Amino acid sequence: MTRITISVERKDAPAESFSLQLNSCSLPDIEKMVISEVLTGKDWNLSQAAEALGIARGTLYSKIKSYNIQR
Repeated sequence: MTRITISVERKDAPAESFSLQLNSCSLPDIEKMVISEVLTGKDWNLSQAAEALGIARGTLYSKIKSYNIQR
């Protein structure tokens, strides 16, 4: 069983880290979880969240829509 741990810095999201088991989570599932955590940590400020994630604001908006991420 392989396990990966993703830590999100306090400045980007709530000071939490979470473990994911690769055999139960796909890469899109992991991406959705990370995006959700960062959005929550940035109080849904898309510009700040996109900067923290290292992606363009438009890309973040597209991912929110495609993953159906809601507040």
